[in-house]
Amino acid sequence: MSRRLDRRNFNRPTLRVARDLLGMFIVRRHRGRLGPAGERRLVAGPGRVTQHLKINKKLDGADATISKEMWLEDRGRGCTIHID
Repeated sequence: MSRRLDRRNFNRPTLRVARDLLGMFIVRRHRGRLGPAGERRLVAGPGRVTQHLKINKKLDGADATISKEMWLEDRGRGCTIHID
């Protein structure tokens, strides 16, 4: 079962938050659709991830805990970084 991360997940010491983000999914709504992005090669760098997820200046400063366009989810699957 998916659970969207909220502010409680981020209002903690930085290193603890970073460690806990391993295994979470980045979810991006683009043009009204939630699209699967999960290609392992995207982990090669932040530029490729942002290109594939269509993250641009419009999302600069967006709060991922309340945004309707991009958020993080815990889907309860191991400790691997996923993109979905």
